[in-house]
Amino acid sequence: MGIEVARRILLAVMFFAIGSISISEIKRPDIIVDLKSDKDVLSGMKCLLQMEGNKHRAGFSGVTRLDVSQVFDEARADVAALYYVSFMFTRNWQHADAVALVRVNGGVSTNEIVKTAYRGYRKWFKEVEKHGLENARNEKLDPLAGTGIRWY
Repeated sequence: MGIEVARRILLAVMFFAIGSISISEIKRPDIIVDLKSDKDVLSGMKCLLQMEGNKHRAGFSGVTRLDVSQVFDEARADVAALYYVSFMFTRNWQHADAVALVRVNGGVSTNEIVKTAYRGYRKWFKEVEKHGLENARNEKLDPLAGTGIRWY
């Protein structure tokens, strides 16, 4: 089931990226991922990490809390994919204040920032696979550690 679940996750995220696939390609959109299954979560993460470069508009973007007043451009699908990976890891939709990546010294979700973030997430994902999902959660491994990038 892991590969099929990962395929559905990718299709769902791509569906959110307006116009990138047709609705007929999603056989059962009600089945996205079993967040209680480490195997499904890891398969989903691996799939979402292939979204780099998808600059279509994401189906969700902006702030994640009502007390944030900053206004953001609509998120790109590749940024939303990383946001969803972090959600799957933290199990918290509000793991950041917005669906936006920022460089510590300035810039919001630029191509360079997103590229650097994907490098960090791929390196982090190898560690998560090596340590196991629960151990990585307990160790609070951070996919953006050492990149100079953080979630807003």
